[in-house]
Amino acid sequence: MKKLVSLFLIVIICISLSACATPEEKLVGRWERVSENRNVFASYLEFFSDGTYTSSSANHQGSFSISGNRIMFQGILVASKTFTYEIKGNKLTLYTDYEGNNVYAVYEKI
Repeated sequence: MKKLVSLFLIVIICISLSACATPEEKLVGRWERVSENRNVFASYLEFFSDGTYTSSSANHQGSFSISGNRIMFQGILVASKTFTYEIKGNKLTLYTDYEGNNVYAVYEKI
């Protein structure tokens, strides 16, 4: 009986720990754009566990970092860009100011 209770507790702990993914871990994978209010975002973004990313935009690849609800993209051939972001389920939304307008894009994890 003790072994069964111990096994049950181990399973519960493992499930609890796997649900506590870091923001970086939640981003890992490929995200396809499903909507936006201006045509200024890449059609896809792909994040890797080593802190790098690629995108559909020419020369937009490099590293990324997260601080609170902000994500900074540091490109190889482009200037760094910072966006406010949120993840809800399998949806990633990026927000920024572009030419004085608030713009956003919604991505879906595939």
